[in-house]
Parts: sequence; C-alpha cells; structure tokens
Amino acid sequence: MKKLFVVSDVHSFYEEMIKALSERGFDWENSDHIFVLLGDLFDRGPAPLECLDFVNSLPAERKILIRGNHEDLLKECLAREAFLAHDIHNGTMDTVRMLAGQNGYELYQKDIHAFFSLVREKPQLIEYLSSLRDYAEIGDYIFVHGWIPSRKKSPGRDWHLGDWKKAR
Repeated sequence: MKKLFVVSDVHSFYEEMIKALSERGFDWENSDHIFVLLGDLFDRGPAPLECLDFVNSLPAERKILIRGNHEDLLKECLAREAFLAHDIHNGTMDTVRMLAGQNGYELYQKDIHAFFSLVREKPQLIEYLSSLRDYAEIGDYIFVHGWIPSRKKSPGRDWHLGDWKKAR
C-alpha cells in the first residue's frame, strides 16, 4: 500500500525536512513511500543544494513535485538576469548565489550573463524544474500550492484550466 509523505514550503531548510520525514517514518528504500512536495523548495534557508539533491535522488515514480510561487520567482529571476528588491526580500538572490557555487561570486562580478547561465543550465536545477506540475490528483485528494483556481463560467467543470500562477 502506497503511503504519501507530504511537505510544503521547505524553503531550503534541508535538515528540518529530513528530520520531519524521518520522524514520520519515511524510508528511502521503500518503493511504497511517496514524497509529495507542495512547492517552495527554495529560498530563505541555508541548504538549497541539499534540498535539490535530495529531491532529484528520488526516482520519478516515488515523487510528486508541485510548483510553488518561489519556483516561479526563481525562474523569473534567472530569465531576467538581474536581482530585484523582492528577490532579496524573498531569499531568491541567496538561493541563486548558493546554486552558483563557490566560484559564482567571482563570475557575478565579471560576467552577469555567464553567472545566470551557470545557474539556469545547472543539470540538477533543470531536472527539478522540468519535474514540476501545477497540481496532482491522487484518489479523492487534489494537491496544490496555494488554492485551486476556478473558472468563473464553470467553476465545477474544467477546474484544472484555471490560472495556476495566480493561485500560487
């Protein structure tokens, strides 16, 4: 029987996530244990790389990854190749710098485009971001980050066609 281990808003607090999973009995070797992330893996905490490595280490059939607003913030920051005030406030700037690694600061000083490309093209980040989805239906449950967007004309039908970015 499959058992879901649902976490949300990890915000780069790797140790706390692993502790919570362990306390609830998550077994990395048990194929019936499914990890469900309800978004916001990054920003604010000290360990985005460790969080990224953990999520990517799980086989695709053992994880469900929901996109959160902080994943949106990260993608937007990497696309614009500049830090804005909300990137500093939300911790996105620190996440980008940590994902860039030890040489990232020097590269940032020399070539901003190369700095952002380094992070944007990081294989682990590409793997993670490409695994994200807006929602997951499992049995009687719908897993989201934020809320389920409804369409004004037909809120009961086609609920999955709503504005997911706004809902995050």
